Amino acid sequence: VLELFHEFTISGAQGPELATFTGTQRPDIALRVKRHDLKDDYVLTYLFDAKYRLLSDDRDDAPDLPPPDALNQMHRYRDAIYYMDRQSERPTPEKEVIGGYVLFPGEGDLDTIRRSDFYTAIEQVNIGAFPLRPGDAVQRRLLREHLQVIVQGRTGQLLADVRPQKRMR
Repeated sequence: VLELFHEFTISGAQGPELATFTGTQRPDIALRVKRHDLKDDYVLTYLFDAKYRLLSDDRDDAPDLPPPDALNQMHRYRDAIYYMDRQSERPTPEKEVIGGYVLFPGEGDLDTIRRSDFYTAIEQVNIGAFPLRPGDAVQRRLLREHLQVIVQGRTGQLLADVRPQKRMR
């Protein structure tokens, strides 16, 4: 089951599952994928934030890059939003967000983008950025490929790719 939310807001103990302890969190878009291919029903949460500016906005000759503060915000979201199993006797916070991505108005050829730090970070830590401009089918292809992995991939592999706390695998 795919659920897509616009202006996904979490403040305090939100509903039966989600919580934040450090103030309201409001990513632009949340994709929650309810998976039924493991023993327990899993919900994988992926966050997207649209930015309408570039690091290079004030330099015409610079490549299109997402602003660093936008990427850092995705780290904050991932670390601030928790799952709370309110059915257990002692609910404890557990990580909820699998990945976070900035959508920014960048352009460039696909090979250059695939080698860029903001894109290779997706494979390394599942935080990164996708260039996305209206009407640009070439750039949209990168995001579409990533969404196919999220939707069609096996839950066990998706969870195995999540970076654990050191020595916790």
